[in-house]
Amino acid sequence: MSYADAAREANAAAEKDAKNLKAEANKQAESASKEAGKAAEDFKAAASDAKDKATKKAKEIGDDLKKAEKDASDKIKKEYDANKGPVIDFFKKIGAKISEAASYVVESTKSAAVTTSEELKNPVVASQVAVTIGAIAGLSAGIAQREKIFRFKSDNEITAILAGLAGLVVLDGYLFKTYYPKYDKKSLK
Repeated sequence: MSYADAAREANAAAEKDAKNLKAEANKQAESASKEAGKAAEDFKAAASDAKDKATKKAKEIGDDLKKAEKDASDKIKKEYDANKGPVIDFFKKIGAKISEAASYVVESTKSAAVTTSEELKNPVVASQVAVTIGAIAGLSAGIAQREKIFRFKSDNEITAILAGLAGLVVLDGYLFKTYYPKYDKKSLK
């Protein structure tokens, strides 16, 4: 046998072995594919069963919660109906106390209103009320807007502003003390 014949025989044997190996690999791949497909189907079935069980359990829990809610609501209504009488009596007593307090406040307010109306006839007191209301409004606005007002002011400027306000308060007190007796109707009588 020559070298070429030996090579041909070896080549033919190799091709035959390659075909056999390829056929065997295809069989194994097909078998693995079938097994994988079966495993996937089994997994899908198991997942579907798990989903169905979870859905059923969630529905049971939801039903249990609805039942517990209804039971609690019924108990609360029953307790409310049983205790309604003492609660109503309690609120009646509270109402009576509030009515007594309101009567006292009305009487006190009437006497204060008479005194206030007498004092407001004095122009010094009336102007004092107007100045006080303006001061309170200005203080409220100043507190609300303090960051804008004092944003670019130095400590000296802030101190000067506060000193000016204190001076106005002292001036107001002096004017009140000087002119109140002059216009007081009680002392003129």
